[in-house]
Amino acid sequence: MSRTVSVAICDDDETLLSIIAGVVQGTFAKEEVEIETFPSAKKLWRRMGEKGVDLLFLDIDMPEVDGIQLGMKLRSERRNVDIVYVSEREDRVFESFKVHPFGFVRKRNFLKDIRAVIKLWLDNRSAEPADKFVIEGSKGSIAVGADEIVYIESMKKIQLVHLTGTENAFEASSSLEKFAEELSGQGFLQPHKSFLVNYLFIRHIGDAAITLTTGEEIPVSRRRLTALREEYMRLMQRKTPLG
Repeated sequence: MSRTVSVAICDDDETLLSIIAGVVQGTFAKEEVEIETFPSAKKLWRRMGEKGVDLLFLDIDMPEVDGIQLGMKLRSERRNVDIVYVSEREDRVFESFKVHPFGFVRKRNFLKDIRAVIKLWLDNRSAEPADKFVIEGSKGSIAVGADEIVYIESMKKIQLVHLTGTENAFEASSSLEKFAEELSGQGFLQPHKSFLVNYLFIRHIGDAAITLTTGEEIPVSRRRLTALREEYMRLMQRKTPLG
Protein backbone atom coordinates (compact mmCIF):
# COMPACT_ATOMS: atom_id res chain seq x y z
CA MET A 1 0.00 0.00 0.00
CA SER A 2 1.53 3.22 -1.15
CA ARG A 3 0.20 5.70 1.37
CA THR A 4 -0.34 5.68 5.12
CA VAL A 5 -3.74 4.45 6.27
CA SER A 6 -5.43 6.90 8.65
CA VAL A 7 -7.34 5.14 11.46
CA ALA A 8 -9.41 6.80 14.18
CA ILE A 9 -10.79 5.07 17.28
CA CYS A 10 -13.51 6.65 19.41
CA ASP A 11 -14.65 5.21 22.76
CA ASP A 12 -15.48 6.93 26.05
CA ASP A 13 -13.57 4.18 27.93
CA GLU A 14 -10.00 5.50 27.71
CA THR A 15 -8.50 2.23 28.98
CA LEU A 16 -10.23 0.35 26.22
CA LEU A 17 -9.07 2.96 23.70
CA SER A 18 -5.43 2.01 24.24
CA ILE A 19 -6.26 -1.71 24.03
CA ILE A 20 -8.12 -1.28 20.72
CA ALA A 21 -5.30 0.88 19.36
CA GLY A 22 -2.72 -1.80 20.21
CA VAL A 23 -4.70 -4.58 18.52
CA VAL A 24 -5.34 -2.43 15.43
CA GLN A 25 -1.64 -1.54 15.22
CA GLY A 26 -0.67 -5.21 15.45
CA THR A 27 -3.20 -6.29 12.83
CA PHE A 28 -1.91 -3.64 10.42
CA ALA A 29 1.62 -4.98 10.97
CA LYS A 30 2.58 -4.96 7.27
CA GLU A 31 0.93 -1.63 6.47
CA GLU A 32 1.84 1.99 7.12
CA VAL A 33 -0.82 3.13 9.59
CA GLU A 34 -1.47 6.27 11.64
CA ILE A 35 -3.78 5.71 14.61
CA GLU A 36 -5.50 8.44 16.62
CA THR A 37 -7.77 7.91 19.63
CA PHE A 38 -10.66 10.05 20.84
CA PRO A 39 -12.61 9.78 24.13
CA SER A 40 -15.71 11.53 22.77
CA ALA A 41 -17.66 11.97 19.54
CA LYS A 42 -17.32 15.74 19.77
CA LYS A 43 -13.50 15.59 19.83
CA LEU A 44 -13.50 13.19 16.89
CA TRP A 45 -15.87 15.44 14.95
CA ARG A 46 -13.60 18.46 15.43
CA ARG A 47 -10.62 16.41 14.24
CA MET A 48 -12.43 15.19 11.13
CA GLY A 49 -13.16 18.77 10.20
CA GLU A 50 -9.40 19.23 9.78
CA LYS A 51 -8.40 15.96 8.08
CA GLY A 52 -10.07 12.92 6.59
CA VAL A 53 -9.95 9.39 8.04
CA ASP A 54 -9.88 6.13 6.07
CA LEU A 55 -11.19 3.77 8.75
CA LEU A 56 -13.12 4.61 11.93
CA PHE A 57 -13.68 2.28 14.88
CA LEU A 58 -16.62 3.73 16.76
CA ASP A 59 -18.33 2.83 20.03
CA ILE A 60 -22.14 3.05 20.06
CA ASP A 61 -22.94 3.94 23.68
CA MET A 62 -21.30 7.27 24.49
CA PRO A 63 -22.53 10.32 26.44
CA GLU A 64 -23.90 13.42 24.68
CA VAL A 65 -23.51 12.10 21.10
CA ASP A 66 -23.58 8.34 20.58
CA GLY A 67 -21.87 6.45 17.77
CA ILE A 68 -24.95 6.01 15.61
CA GLN A 69 -25.81 9.72 15.82
CA LEU A 70 -22.25 10.58 14.81
CA GLY A 71 -22.35 8.05 11.98
CA MET A 72 -25.55 9.60 10.64
CA LYS A 73 -23.97 13.06 10.78
CA LEU A 74 -20.92 11.84 8.86
CA ARG A 75 -23.16 10.26 6.22
CA SER A 76 -25.33 13.37 5.91
CA GLU A 77 -22.21 15.35 5.03
CA ARG A 78 -21.06 12.56 2.67
CA ARG A 79 -17.81 11.99 4.59
CA ASN A 80 -15.90 9.24 2.84
CA VAL A 81 -14.95 7.03 5.79
CA ASP A 82 -15.51 3.33 6.47
CA ILE A 83 -17.14 2.89 9.88
CA VAL A 84 -16.75 -0.20 12.07
CA TYR A 85 -18.82 -0.26 15.25
CA VAL A 86 -17.10 -1.75 18.30
CA SER A 87 -19.76 -2.35 20.93
CA GLU A 88 -21.28 -4.70 23.45
CA ARG A 89 -24.73 -3.45 22.36
CA GLU A 90 -25.55 -6.25 19.95
CA ASP A 91 -29.22 -5.27 20.32
CA ARG A 92 -28.44 -2.11 18.33
CA VAL A 93 -26.82 -3.84 15.34
CA PHE A 94 -29.90 -3.39 13.13
CA GLU A 95 -30.21 0.25 14.19
CA SER A 96 -26.63 0.80 13.03
CA PHE A 97 -27.46 -0.44 9.52
CA LYS A 98 -28.89 2.97 8.56
CA VAL A 99 -25.29 4.28 8.76
CA HIS A 100 -24.18 1.52 6.35
CA PRO A 101 -21.16 0.50 8.46
CA PHE A 102 -18.40 -1.63 7.03
CA GLY A 103 -18.62 -4.02 9.97
CA PHE A 104 -19.58 -4.64 13.58
CA VAL A 105 -17.12 -5.87 16.23
CA ARG A 106 -18.57 -7.47 19.36
CA LYS A 107 -16.61 -6.55 22.47
CA ARG A 108 -17.21 -10.03 23.89
CA ASN A 109 -15.54 -11.53 20.80
CA PHE A 110 -13.21 -8.60 20.23
CA LEU A 111 -9.94 -10.16 19.02
CA LYS A 112 -11.51 -12.53 16.50
CA ASP A 113 -13.97 -9.97 15.11
CA ILE A 114 -11.57 -7.06 14.77
CA ARG A 115 -8.88 -9.08 13.02
CA ALA A 116 -11.45 -10.47 10.58
CA VAL A 117 -12.92 -7.06 9.76
CA ILE A 118 -9.49 -5.45 9.23
CA LYS A 119 -8.43 -8.28 6.93
CA LEU A 120 -11.62 -7.86 4.91
CA TRP A 121 -11.13 -4.08 4.78
CA LEU A 122 -7.58 -4.49 3.49
CA ASP A 123 -8.73 -7.03 0.90
CA ASN A 124 -11.43 -4.64 -0.31
CA ARG A 125 -8.99 -1.74 -0.34
CA SER A 126 -6.55 -3.61 -2.57
CA ALA A 127 -9.32 -4.54 -5.02
CA GLU A 128 -10.16 -2.43 -8.03
CA PRO A 129 -12.10 0.71 -7.02
CA ALA A 130 -15.81 0.76 -7.80
CA ASP A 131 -16.86 2.70 -10.87
CA LYS A 132 -18.38 6.11 -10.27
CA PHE A 133 -21.40 7.39 -12.11
CA VAL A 134 -21.54 11.07 -12.96
CA ILE A 135 -25.10 12.30 -12.55
CA GLU A 136 -26.02 15.58 -14.19
CA GLY A 137 -28.67 17.84 -12.73
CA SER A 138 -30.05 21.36 -12.93
CA LYS A 139 -27.94 22.39 -9.92
CA GLY A 140 -24.67 20.78 -11.04
CA SER A 141 -23.35 17.23 -11.12
CA ILE A 142 -22.24 14.59 -8.62
CA ALA A 143 -20.12 11.42 -8.89
CA VAL A 144 -21.43 8.46 -6.89
CA GLY A 145 -20.91 4.72 -6.69
CA ALA A 146 -23.80 2.40 -7.53
CA ASP A 147 -23.86 1.24 -3.90
CA GLU A 148 -24.62 4.81 -2.77
CA ILE A 149 -27.88 4.93 -4.74
CA VAL A 150 -30.87 3.65 -2.74
CA TYR A 151 -33.47 4.16 -5.45
CA ILE A 152 -34.39 6.42 -8.37
CA GLU A 153 -37.88 7.82 -8.77
CA SER A 154 -39.18 9.16 -12.07
CA MET A 155 -41.09 12.44 -11.95
CA LYS A 156 -41.65 12.84 -15.70
CA LYS A 157 -38.76 14.99 -16.95
CA ILE A 158 -36.90 14.91 -13.62
CA GLN A 159 -35.52 11.83 -11.88
CA LEU A 160 -35.07 11.96 -8.10
CA VAL A 161 -31.92 10.05 -7.10
CA HIS A 162 -32.14 9.02 -3.44
CA LEU A 163 -28.66 8.53 -1.96
CA THR A 164 -27.39 7.02 1.27
CA GLY A 165 -26.80 9.38 4.18
CA THR A 166 -28.93 12.27 2.93
CA GLU A 167 -32.63 13.09 3.18
CA ASN A 168 -32.74 15.29 0.08
CA ALA A 169 -32.85 13.55 -3.30
CA PHE A 170 -30.64 14.78 -6.14
CA GLU A 171 -32.64 16.06 -9.11
CA ALA A 172 -31.20 14.51 -12.26
CA SER A 173 -32.03 15.44 -15.83
CA SER A 174 -31.37 12.00 -17.35
CA SER A 175 -34.29 9.65 -18.12
CA LEU A 176 -35.11 6.58 -16.03
CA GLU A 177 -34.46 4.42 -19.12
CA LYS A 178 -30.96 5.88 -19.36
CA PHE A 179 -30.31 5.16 -15.70
CA ALA A 180 -31.52 1.57 -16.17
CA GLU A 181 -29.07 1.16 -19.04
CA GLU A 182 -26.11 2.66 -17.15
CA LEU A 183 -26.84 0.65 -14.00
CA SER A 184 -27.42 -2.64 -15.79
CA GLY A 185 -25.65 -5.46 -13.95
CA GLN A 186 -25.27 -3.37 -10.77
CA GLY A 187 -28.16 -4.95 -8.84
CA PHE A 188 -30.97 -2.53 -9.66
CA LEU A 189 -34.53 -3.80 -9.95
CA GLN A 190 -37.52 -2.09 -11.58
CA PRO A 191 -40.63 -3.00 -9.55
CA HIS A 192 -42.68 -0.28 -11.23
CA LYS A 193 -42.32 1.80 -14.39
CA SER A 194 -41.43 4.86 -12.27
CA PHE A 195 -38.80 3.31 -9.97
CA LEU A 196 -35.34 1.71 -10.01
CA VAL A 197 -34.36 0.14 -6.66
CA ASN A 198 -30.97 -1.04 -5.39
CA TYR A 199 -31.50 -4.59 -4.10
CA LEU A 200 -29.02 -3.97 -1.25
CA PHE A 201 -31.59 -1.71 0.41
CA ILE A 202 -34.60 -4.03 0.12
CA ARG A 203 -35.90 -5.38 3.42
CA HIS A 204 -39.07 -7.10 2.21
CA ILE A 205 -40.97 -7.67 -1.03
CA GLY A 206 -44.72 -7.75 -0.44
CA ASP A 207 -47.56 -8.34 -2.88
CA ALA A 208 -48.10 -4.63 -3.50
CA ALA A 209 -44.96 -2.85 -2.26
CA ILE A 210 -41.26 -3.17 -1.46
CA THR A 211 -40.17 -2.09 2.02
CA LEU A 212 -36.68 -0.57 2.08
CA THR A 213 -34.18 -0.61 4.93
CA THR A 214 -34.94 3.12 5.25
CA GLY A 215 -38.57 2.31 6.07
CA GLU A 216 -39.85 3.72 2.77
CA GLU A 217 -42.22 1.75 0.56
CA ILE A 218 -41.97 1.44 -3.22
CA PRO A 219 -44.98 0.28 -5.26
CA VAL A 220 -44.78 -3.02 -7.14
CA SER A 221 -46.58 -3.73 -10.39
CA ARG A 222 -48.43 -7.06 -10.14
CA ARG A 223 -47.24 -8.16 -13.57
CA ARG A 224 -43.61 -7.63 -12.47
CA LEU A 225 -43.91 -9.29 -9.04
CA THR A 226 -42.87 -12.88 -9.85
CA ALA A 227 -39.88 -11.86 -11.99
CA LEU A 228 -38.89 -9.27 -9.37
CA ARG A 229 -38.77 -11.85 -6.57
CA GLU A 230 -36.81 -14.30 -8.73
CA GLU A 231 -34.23 -11.65 -9.67
CA TYR A 232 -33.93 -10.50 -6.06
CA MET A 233 -33.22 -14.07 -4.90
CA ARG A 234 -30.59 -14.47 -7.63
CA LEU A 235 -28.87 -11.28 -6.49
CA MET A 236 -29.01 -12.30 -2.82
CA GLN A 237 -27.38 -15.63 -3.60
CA ARG A 238 -24.40 -13.93 -5.22
CA LYS A 239 -23.98 -11.43 -2.37
CA THR A 240 -20.86 -11.89 -0.20
CA PRO A 241 -21.52 -10.88 3.46
CA LEU A 242 -19.15 -8.41 5.09
CA GLY A 243 -18.64 -10.44 8.22
